[in-house]
Amino acid sequence: MKPLFSSKALRKTLTLVLLAFSCLVFAQNTNEKLAAQFYNNGEYEQAVNLYKKVYKRNKSVYVYENYLNCLVALEEEKNALKLVEKQIGTYNGSIKYLVDYGYVLDLFGKKEKAKNYYQGLIEDNSYDRNKSITLAQTFLRRQLKDEAESTYLLAIKKVGLLGIYNNLLNFYRLTNNKTELANWSLKVLLADPATLNNIKRQLDIVFKDEESAENLRVQTLLYIQKHPNKQVFNELLLEIYLRQKKYSSALRQSIAMDKRNKENGSRVLSLGNICLNNKQFEVAIKSFEYVLSLGENQPNYAIAEQSLLNGLYAKTTNSYAAKNEDVTSLINKINQYLNKNGENYNTSATMLKLAELYVFYSPDLQRGIDILERLIVIPRQRANQLAEAKLLLGDAHLINNNIWEAKLLYGQVDKTFKEDALGQEAKFRSAKLSYYTGDFEWAKGQLDILKTATTQLISNNAIQLSLLIQDNTGLDSTEAAMKEYATAEFLLFQNKMK
Repeated sequence: MKPLFSSKALRKTLTLVLLAFSCLVFAQNTNEKLAAQFYNNGEYEQAVNLYKKVYKRNKSVYVYENYLNCLVALEEEKNALKLVEKQIGTYNGSIKYLVDYGYVLDLFGKKEKAKNYYQGLIEDNSYDRNKSITLAQTFLRRQLKDEAESTYLLAIKKVGLLGIYNNLLNFYRLTNNKTELANWSLKVLLADPATLNNIKRQLDIVFKDEESAENLRVQTLLYIQKHPNKQVFNELLLEIYLRQKKYSSALRQSIAMDKRNKENGSRVLSLGNICLNNKQFEVAIKSFEYVLSLGENQPNYAIAEQSLLNGLYAKTTNSYAAKNEDVTSLINKINQYLNKNGENYNTSATMLKLAELYVFYSPDLQRGIDILERLIVIPRQRANQLAEAKLLLGDAHLINNNIWEAKLLYGQVDKTFKEDALGQEAKFRSAKLSYYTGDFEWAKGQLDILKTATTQLISNNAIQLSLLIQDNTGLDSTEAAMKEYATAEFLLFQNKMK
């Protein structure tokens, strides 16, 4: 039997169909682009005529939104409502478009009708957690904050707080309602103390202004009074004090909790380290002293003993002008500690601190050098700590005018660490040594290398010193002024200006 169409005719027909389809798609795309251009220019009448054609084949969110906005701008209420109804039908009653129906009513002044419609949506979806969340998010997208809040609150009544709370708290964060964020956070903690870490993250915006933070503190204290057996509110109060930077109050709270829960000072020890990191030295020291007061037989005693020395050291060395009596007292405490625990791998960090006190804060420089020489031969030390000890020993020799010994030690650290921050620090100190001794050309060459150092402080210091040398050398044959200035700086480093 002969076929109705030849293969040649079939190919021709198919080509024509594809060509027609391509032309249709091209026209569709052209209309959509042109409609968007009219829409962006505020020429809604031209845009709406094109979107009417485009929408028949493309009911995407983008086309729908622009088409709807055009109809609203042209005050075509009926057509706008019909468009929303078509979109609802196309997307099987999607909540997003159901909200839009009320949204259009609202835009055209039918406030009461829209309100009743929204209430119906809220009630119809309140028994389903996921639908309630979607509905609330859709309300918020249309800036209907009251309706979004009502949706969450009714859903909480129907399906429970713990299934909805995260979304509710996010809602209050987005709307910057810090009071309700605090109130509901406390309700959530009462329902489930295990949510504490999540609640802490949610509450971060509350601490951005003092009034909101204080409100949270007061409300938390009320919850502690009403629910004395709920430890979680004491935990939250401690967090509040830390966020408010009320470290003394945080210490009192930590000690009370430590005693109540029999934590052997662990909580207070952690607080002391937080205070130390925030340069709250007095509170840190009191924290460590409390842990020590619990007795030598307690598990945290040894850590607290070392932490107290760290706190006293930080307080002393961070002072603008350390008091001689404070330095002497700290040196005595560290020596007592080392006499008790010996000079070894475990106490090497403390030895380094003691050496630094002798080198920079005490007249007994040789004592510091002796400690450092013993320190650098202790086995099993961290490479970084050994390098720090060598740098400090180099400084001590420089203060003592042993230029060659200092240069040798700086060079060892530079060679070992190369591109590391410690190596760059060693190179900078070596360059500064050359500057002190009048070798400006070599010093500047090393400083120019350090301009691109990974550590910002070293880079800035290198640039500053390099510019100082550049601006003050080559002006005369002797460079006398620069040498005199460098010598004065060297004497200042050696604390010999008196």
